Amino acid sequence: MNLCWPCYLKDCVSPNWELNENCVEFWNGTSRDSGVEILTYEKFQSYSNELVELLKYHLSFKPGEGKLSVVAVVWAPHILTSVVIHGIVKSGLPFFPVLSASASYGLVTLKNHIDAIVLLCNSSELIPVEDFLKYKNSSTSTVDSLFSRNDWSLYLRSSLLFPHLSPFPSPFIEPNKHLIYILSTSGSFSKERKLVCVADSCLTANVIDLGNRFSSGKHHGSEANCVLLASPLTFDPSIVQIYFALLTRRTLVICPSSILNVPKSLYTLCMNAKVGWLQCTPSQISGLDRRLLNRFLSQPSFHVLLGGEPFPLNDLRSFKNHKSILYNIYGTTEVSSWASLFKVSSFDRDCINNDIHCECSPPLLGSTPLGFPMLGTSFSLIPSNMENVWELGLSRQYGGFYILRPKESTITIQEFSYALSQLHSQITWLTSDLVHYGQCGRCLWFLGRKDRTIKRFGYQICLERLEHVIKTCKPPSVKIRNCRCQVFERSTNRNSIISFIEIELYSHKFSRRPSVFPTYSYTKNTKSHILKRLKLVFAPNHQPWIPTHFVFSNRSLPISLHGKLMYRLHNVFKSSMSIKYKVIAMWNESLGLGRTTVTHWDATFMEAGGSSLMALHLVETIIQEFPVLINKRENLVSLIFAHSFFRVCEFISRCCSISMKSKTRFSKSISTKKVYQSKFENEFQVTVKHNYQHPFDIYTHGSVLKLPDLLPQTQFKFLWQHNLHKCVDASPLVLSGVHGFSNGCAFIGSHSGSVSALYVSNGHTVWPNATVSLPGRIEASSTLGFAGSSAVLVVGSLDGSIYGLDIECGTSLCSYYTGAPLSLLDRMYMITDF
Repeated sequence: MNLCWPCYLKDCVSPNWELNENCVEFWNGTSRDSGVEILTYEKFQSYSNELVELLKYHLSFKPGEGKLSVVAVVWAPHILTSVVIHGIVKSGLPFFPVLSASASYGLVTLKNHIDAIVLLCNSSELIPVEDFLKYKNSSTSTVDSLFSRNDWSLYLRSSLLFPHLSPFPSPFIEPNKHLIYILSTSGSFSKERKLVCVADSCLTANVIDLGNRFSSGKHHGSEANCVLLASPLTFDPSIVQIYFALLTRRTLVICPSSILNVPKSLYTLCMNAKVGWLQCTPSQISGLDRRLLNRFLSQPSFHVLLGGEPFPLNDLRSFKNHKSILYNIYGTTEVSSWASLFKVSSFDRDCINNDIHCECSPPLLGSTPLGFPMLGTSFSLIPSNMENVWELGLSRQYGGFYILRPKESTITIQEFSYALSQLHSQITWLTSDLVHYGQCGRCLWFLGRKDRTIKRFGYQICLERLEHVIKTCKPPSVKIRNCRCQVFERSTNRNSIISFIEIELYSHKFSRRPSVFPTYSYTKNTKSHILKRLKLVFAPNHQPWIPTHFVFSNRSLPISLHGKLMYRLHNVFKSSMSIKYKVIAMWNESLGLGRTTVTHWDATFMEAGGSSLMALHLVETIIQEFPVLINKRENLVSLIFAHSFFRVCEFISRCCSISMKSKTRFSKSISTKKVYQSKFENEFQVTVKHNYQHPFDIYTHGSVLKLPDLLPQTQFKFLWQHNLHKCVDASPLVLSGVHGFSNGCAFIGSHSGSVSALYVSNGHTVWPNATVSLPGRIEASSTLGFAGSSAVLVVGSLDGSIYGLDIECGTSLCSYYTGAPLSLLDRMYMITDF
């Protein structure tokens, strides 16, 4: 390979490609039967050249004047991914990738600089952007051209729709000063959004280094010679993967995102598509059972580079006879993309990459090898507050990157121009990663994140080390697959740590149905085993390392779009955990126990000391708290009488989960576009069309209130809100034309017993008091009663009483006890003689 670094990204294409070779393959599924679309190298070159010509004649490149056209790429997995990226790169303009699901707000940051938008997704997913028009190439005579395809589209700023007389001059000045792309990131832990501006020299250091280490010969039908695009375009490793494939003359395999984060699907695709070089995260393959993982790693000449997360050294070294070659690759998005490489596999007879291997043992429990700097990368070690531990700083030999922190929601021309002028600066990026030297004194080992090191009970503890020790536990009957520890930010106790643990059951005796509530007996044993292990490893000061709570799940812990195990898992599991704690409280309260009493998960309600009457009362209490179970009363009664508390809790959780999914599907079916309400809605406006027979009528349980001036014809708009403190199950009563309520008044009650009267047009309260409190929970809709010529609001309550309220001031007039609760099943009808 004769390409020397630093160089331009556009030049990272092998000159040995043959025109009829498969350059890109798009797999619709994990097998060829699902459909495979092929793009030859000839078409790849032809398509990308077409895009280059268009961009050079329509867009502008005058960075000195602050006029630099940015091309936004709204992306979903697509066969034209590498075509579009290479076309933009060859034109000399920078690209800005945005996921199709977040296009509504992803484009806002650079909206003043974006002059073209490429849609590699359904065009309906793009929110209409002011001053942009869809480009249509009427002069294309070739049937087989890029612009003859209908699976992508290009939007240009309307002022640039007509071409210039001549293309803009060559933008390729110096590789470390020429901007090739911009990424939006906050990292895995920070909540601060940043824009990473990257020059050619920064990224090509990775492409050239990997290309030299993993060179490829000619294609052979039986040889695995493909590269999988295992990252979304918004994650910088994807760009390395695209150009590594082009430089080494390998076929790029692209697939739907749903395949990448399911380990078994990823395994099947790699086997069928003959992937010979895979760069992914450890989480993307950690879900494979030992048999499949062993088969996966038994392929000769299969290179697996794991990065983005701590390397699972102990797990993978236990496979003694694997033929694949394993690497740990490390880097940060801020210094795009990779910085170090370590060959985990032992020395081999072919001497491939033995210069990045050493036999050092982990210096500390839970540490993972970072290895040695890659081409053009320098390490800086900054002392930390721990002995022999440093914070790692990264820099590139020729600079080539700049981190832009927006002051406002949109980048100004001045901010953008300054970022361009700083690309060549050789700054050092502090990664917040803590490292330690290996025994050889050359290699580095990752210990944990600085921002995941907390002070607890007077001691500094690293959450990565805690996770590692938990993952190495070997309790009976259970295999611990994954662990993520999180500081419980909302807890009143600032030292609370929740440990989310993914387990696999060895025994057929246990249910393999996914659940956040595995049976109490073996989770208790597993927890006991983990606690013993933690006390042994971290003796004599083990207390700071003991988690406050354990959450066990025999379903896979969620993975982000970047293939990483999510860090804020409490946000994912909080709904299930909330259900669990509510059911525990109701169960214990029905038994006359304290809410904090430990529940026996394997005991039935009767075994726990309950009676038939208490069980029936519990059923009604549960249904009141979870109305979705209203048609499941018989199932609930059967479970409470005959099955364990674990089964009851699991049943309630599953029903609530199904209900939430069905609500999501229903809400999606109402409209084909998503409404994004924010401070940006003036710039990017979405309309939700409807086809009601009377577009301005408000429908409420059989009543119609005409408000012709309230809603615009083509959109819904948020008008007001009113807090009733708890759930609102009952439909509101809307009254119009009675006693001065000509503009409409809504009467509504909630589970808190609060009743309010609100003007429909503005949400203002009608009564002197914003709410009127009644003794019981309100689940039935209100109605009107009449005492002579006076109208009375009639409200039914769960305490069995009917209350009459003055509709004008909310004063309680009278009440009547019915002897039975008035719930959702009951209807309040018009009372004509109250």
